[in-house]
Amino acid sequence: MISKHNCWGENRVFFFNPEGKMTSVPSHWTSEVLPNPFVMQSAGRCILHYQDLGVMAKLLKAIDKEISKTEGE
Repeated sequence: MISKHNCWGENRVFFFNPEGKMTSVPSHWTSEVLPNPFVMQSAGRCILHYQDLGVMAKLLKAIDKEISKTEGE
């Protein structure tokens, strides 16, 4: 590995390929990044993170409020 940088909106690891050209890959493809603790703990059993569930709950409340408003008209 040569270096790590944030490029194109993601962290990337730079290295020389077998032909001697410098290249890069997203750092999450390598062992340079620690595994996400949520993913490790859930062992793939949950499709949404806790924060995503909170956003979804707010969205569903807003939708329910709009439906209730239109049904009352």
